[in-house]
Amino acid sequence: MKRHNYEYVIDILEYIINQIIIISATISLILLTKKEKIKNIIIYILCIMFSVINISFMCNNGFKNKCIISFSNDFSNELVVKTNKNTGAIKIYRNQKFFLFAKEKEQLDYELDGKIKKQWLTNDVCGITYKDKNGILQEYVVTYGDRGNGILPIESMLKQAESDGTIKTIPLYYKQNQMNRQYYAFWKKENTNPVISDFANIIKEMFNQE
Repeated sequence: MKRHNYEYVIDILEYIINQIIIISATISLILLTKKEKIKNIIIYILCIMFSVINISFMCNNGFKNKCIISFSNDFSNELVVKTNKNTGAIKIYRNQKFFLFAKEKEQLDYELDGKIKKQWLTNDVCGITYKDKNGILQEYVVTYGDRGNGILPIESMLKQAESDGTIKTIPLYYKQNQMNRQYYAFWKKENTNPVISDFANIIKEMFNQE
């Protein structure tokens, strides 16, 4: 599966499966050579060696990411998110196979600081909320396919495309409240000058336009 860019949904699954194979092979060989003590001893030693190596790799590589798995209410879609415990990088996975494998779709722009909150808004739309390392709240909407009627829920900030009638946007609500994206502009206080202040006012005016 790796050659097709698939990964285990949970990183340690690879090592758990390896350990099951090692134990199963050991039991099979012991049953075949149960009356040959020397061979049994060699088999036990090899089993211990392979187990130690497998567990070592699991400790080094199996716990680097925190894996978040969530299913929609009707179990038609599966959310898979991996966050790197050291860097805070967040990756979204798609194309799940057998509930064990998934492909990386994209990495979010802002690293995580804290915990991710998730909420299935519908069976094909899941909202993700988290704070980045600057303490700013970030929101991301994960969507799954179309609904068979030409409607695809997406995150859009463009209104110009509505004029020709090809795209129709509607607001997204959660618990009777419309969901909004917040934007911030920052600069170092010591770098403040009239040019930056004027530029900040221009940005503010643009975002305040209807």
